[in-house]
Amino acid sequence: MRQIKNRKALTVLPAVPAIAALAVGCGSSDGATTAEDPPASSGAPVPGPGELVQNGGGAAGTLIPTPEVVAPGDVLGVQVDNQGTRRFDYGLANRVDRYVGGEWIEATAEVYDGGAPAFIEILLTLGGGKTGETEEVPLSDKVEPGTYRVVKEVFVQSGTVPEQFTLEAIFEVRV
Repeated sequence: MRQIKNRKALTVLPAVPAIAALAVGCGSSDGATTAEDPPASSGAPVPGPGELVQNGGGAAGTLIPTPEVVAPGDVLGVQVDNQGTRRFDYGLANRVDRYVGGEWIEATAEVYDGGAPAFIEILLTLGGGKTGETEEVPLSDKVEPGTYRVVKEVFVQSGTVPEQFTLEAIFEVRV
């Protein structure tokens, strides 16, 4: 598994035990993030009170996992939920990480049993206040129990340059 390094200027806080919020500009002054804290469902402490974090410019959202607890071989559904007023642009691609030893480790190859599937490169748009279609994440029957997150990048137009934001959906794999 490949360790995920901290991403610049983004922090994701769980909105509820299995729904992660879009967070913008909340990283530390050195550009590091605090997204390495485990979700509430793991029994470990979580950062902050867990409310939705917004960027002040009308962008706010979550990535919703359904169901929140799955078994190896199940299919996890995720939906982009745009709770702001600005349009989201995004694709079908995602990454899956596993929480191990206090760190998020990339686990896409293990979850998809050999690597991420080929994703069709299309642009999806989602208006403010809307929830996107359910995207399926088929889990390998060999995936180990633990805490995982699906990570999806979304873009919001800001002037002439789109801003990139990270949405995360935390879920548990149990046998």
